Amino acid sequence: MVHFFLGIAHIVFGWVKFKDPVAAAVSAGFVGQFAVPEVRRTAFWFLIFGPMLMLAGHVGIHAVAQGDLALLRIYRIYALVTAVLGLAAFPKSPF
Repeated sequence: MVHFFLGIAHIVFGWVKFKDPVAAAVSAGFVGQFAVPEVRRTAFWFLIFGPMLMLAGHVGIHAVAQGDLALLRIYRIYALVTAVLGLAAFPKSPF
């Protein structure tokens, strides 16, 4: 469930933080406009990660609701590895 809300927060924060680069890419035609400058690429990947987090949240909720311990175990392993790598790469981040 936390992943779902984290995904929403990623999208909202991304829109606020990267409003200008995204607007510039959209006004330039969107397709192929996120390669450069670097801030556009960063904006794209930051924003696209939000729906992936939401998907992970839905999978976790589904696994709990169905009592699917195998899926829940896999979910926990992926979440743990992602958190450990994220924290190691960015120690002062929300990881």
